[in-house]
Amino acid sequence: MYTSVEEFKVFGDVAELIKTYNSKIYYKHRDRRKLVQDKGHVFIQGYENDTVAIMKKLRECASAGIDGYAESAEKWLGDHDHGIDDEGKKDALKRLFSQSKVVLIYGAAGTGKSTMVGHIAQYFSDKKKLFLAQTNSAKNNLERKVSDGNSIFRTISSHVHRREGDSEYGLVVIDECSTVSNADLLNVMKETSFELLVLVGDAYQIESIRFGNWFTIARQFIPESAVFELTSPYRTDDISLLEFWGKVRDVRRDGDDLAEIISKNGYSTTLDDSLFEHFNDDGIILCLNYDGLYGVSNVNHFLQSRNSNPLFVWHAATYKVGDPVLFNDSERFSPVIYNNLKGWIVDISAKPGRIQFEVKLDRSLAEIWPS
Repeated sequence: MYTSVEEFKVFGDVAELIKTYNSKIYYKHRDRRKLVQDKGHVFIQGYENDTVAIMKKLRECASAGIDGYAESAEKWLGDHDHGIDDEGKKDALKRLFSQSKVVLIYGAAGTGKSTMVGHIAQYFSDKKKLFLAQTNSAKNNLERKVSDGNSIFRTISSHVHRREGDSEYGLVVIDECSTVSNADLLNVMKETSFELLVLVGDAYQIESIRFGNWFTIARQFIPESAVFELTSPYRTDDISLLEFWGKVRDVRRDGDDLAEIISKNGYSTTLDDSLFEHFNDDGIILCLNYDGLYGVSNVNHFLQSRNSNPLFVWHAATYKVGDPVLFNDSERFSPVIYNNLKGWIVDISAKPGRIQFEVKLDRSLAEIWPS
């Protein structure tokens, strides 16, 4: 959020550049989008305002826990077999809300975050619960993990933009938190009345498209007793792979021999033209960043270049028949289109000032409108 003034000096007079930039911002947006120089750093005012507002709200939620929670949770765990075979999760369940009404659960993929959410939902079966996720696939995963019927599942976009009002929830769970922007989290907090809040995610996951630093720094603003980290992967028992994964997650402290482990176990290969060969109509290339040579944007550009169909340019974007697409969430087209629904462009019609797409969806409409 804060960038040293020294990094900008290569571009010229920093104060003058900031003044010029701020003067060109639309006046209704200036208070939030203006650049500020303070204490040797430059930042966007709205980003700082949102971050401060989020931390204040989280600290407010963390000011007190549930009286008698630890004893009640321990009794609940002892009374029945709830299918919890992990002592770490049992210990966490006993302490979750003993000192705070907001809980942070961090963990890499495969460490049991969704399973932990399912256990929490089971304990609070008598409360009305809201489960939110950034993507439709994550929402579906929560629905599979949570068997309690007193629950509502939504994507963050559909929740924030819904037309009808909402009641109070006993428990709100937000998944994939690292991909949730500061602005979206603030909107959820403003629009949702709740008693307890559980925030789940992986700080090393790909970040929010819009500015979102809150999940990475939140653990510094609430009590340590309300922060839980799941570290044991359950998707493999391969010792070499587990060792490699541990070093990748903690590369700054324990990554001196990372290159040796990668080479010894054959975990890497030389990038060549095969990266852009067609191998599957539904293939996926995972990218660590949005920007850079191997970022999402550039790799998508390379992959599109192998499509031999004519190019259509619309503003800054380019399209071709045959290009795959992913949809955002939209109430306007619900329930036909949802977040992360796949499709393919089958026809493009462009006229001056107008462009029209025909898209084939990766689903049968008979699921929605059976004959």
